Amino acid sequence: MAKHHIAFAPERVEILRFSEEIVKSGYNHSKELVRIPWEMLVDFSLIEKIIEYNIMDKADTSTF
Repeated sequence: MAKHHIAFAPERVEILRFSEEIVKSGYNHSKELVRIPWEMLVDFSLIEKIIEYNIMDKADTSTF
């Protein structure tokens, strides 16, 4: 059975940080996934903010 959404999995800290914006965009999320319904437009600016936050958050990380 096909899902009615596309999902992406930012880290939990980003989901918590951007939870309100995710919901305002019409998406829902769990602790580990953001779900975008197929019929909705993708808010690329929100995804870009989440990625930029992750890069900034990891800037001083020296381990993997």
